[in-house]
Amino acid sequence: MSSLLNRMGCRTIALDVSETALRYGRSLFELDRRHRMDLNPQFLVFDGYTFSLHDETVDRIICFDAFHHVPNKQDILREMYRVLRQGGKVGFSEPGLEHSKSPMSIYESETHGVLESDIDLGEFIRMAQDVGFDDVLIKPYPPPERIAFSVPEYLRFVGGENAVFPLDVIREDLKCNTNVILGKGKAVRDSRRPNVLKARLKIVGEGPKPLKPGQPYVFRVEARNLGDTTWLSKPDAVGGIVNLGAHLYNARNEALDLDYGRGHLSRDVHPREEQRVSISLVAPPEEGVYYVELDMVCEMICWFGQRGSNTIRERIEVV
Repeated sequence: MSSLLNRMGCRTIALDVSETALRYGRSLFELDRRHRMDLNPQFLVFDGYTFSLHDETVDRIICFDAFHHVPNKQDILREMYRVLRQGGKVGFSEPGLEHSKSPMSIYESETHGVLESDIDLGEFIRMAQDVGFDDVLIKPYPPPERIAFSVPEYLRFVGGENAVFPLDVIREDLKCNTNVILGKGKAVRDSRRPNVLKARLKIVGEGPKPLKPGQPYVFRVEARNLGDTTWLSKPDAVGGIVNLGAHLYNARNEALDLDYGRGHLSRDVHPREEQRVSISLVAPPEEGVYYVELDMVCEMICWFGQRGSNTIRERIEVV
């Protein structure tokens, strides 16, 4: 799980009671060059009671097919709540009732001493709410191979005939598999997972006079946050920070450089706030008329212009 998340660009902390398992996990990361070691993946031994993490320091927790092996469930829910930031979420994927009576569970329990318990959803929700979680979502994820449409069924379903969808498959799967997301407080949108990215840009002062080839020049821009997402300013290898960016076009409107430059925010910008940003650029090496398009960019996610935000286009001349 941590391997997949790391390769998707997430900063991961793997917890396990087994030092051997953690050692194998770290070796996997180091041997496979697809892993992003610059994200500093961590592998922490878990003593069965507490997480060696500070309060409110993680955004998400995934507990995959593990919670039904835990004897002190409410204690662990309390630890999860403690280390989650406000707006954080923890996702569980667990077997449902009667799991402990399956032949494989009985074999694991009798042969290896594995604790096999059932997850009673009502009891689980009560425990979660008792420790402070205030949002509970139950997610149906039936096996994909059990949901498929023939061509006539597909046409009937998209045409509005709801009865074609196999609700009995979802209903039966919910009895056997428990997929739950618990939320802690109200989520605060920031540019790591943005919603509305919208800016009003205004150039402050005069634009550059005719430039010599290779001459440095500067645009000073007033950027106002018109969206609902806080723009983060601190550099981060996982992306999600906001900068002022520039594209360069020639006189025929052909793109010459879509990463022509960056100007950096000095602090985070909350919705309805504004900040002045300077972006330093270098004139193209050849004479001619060019156009510089200025736009905010949420690094490794998108340009604001791709979300419908207005940009500024300025003419420059190299002589």
